[in-house]
Amino acid sequence: MFYFIWLLFIISCVSATDIIIHGNIFEELRNRLTSWADSASQSAQFHVWFQRKVKKLVTCSMCAGFHVGWLMYLLFSLAGISLFPSFLLGLLVSALVSSRISYFCIQSFNDDGFHFSCK
Repeated sequence: MFYFIWLLFIISCVSATDIIIHGNIFEELRNRLTSWADSASQSAQFHVWFQRKVKKLVTCSMCAGFHVGWLMYLLFSLAGISLFPSFLLGLLVSALVSSRISYFCIQSFNDDGFHFSCK
C-alpha cells in the first residue's frame, strides 16, 4: 500500500506540473506573467529578480515541480496520508523527488510520445 501511495503522489505531482507548464488552462496566466517578467526594467534590482523567478516558476518543469511537490505533500498530509515519518524532512524529500521526476517525465514525453535527444 505504501508504494501505491508514493506512486499516486508522483503521478499527481507530474500531472500538476505538466498542467502548470503546458496546460491550456494556465496559458493566459503564463503569457501574462512571462510578458510582465520580460518587461522588467533595471531600476529596482529586487523587482527584476522577483519577475525572473516568477517567469521560471511557470516555464521551468524543475522549478514548478519543486513547488508542486511540497504543496502536494501538504495536501496529502492534510488528508491524513503519511508519506514520511518526519514532516519537515518529508517536505524537502517530496519537493526534490517531484522536481526531478517531473523534469524527467516532461522532458522525455510529449504529445507525440517518447522522445530522446543528446545535447
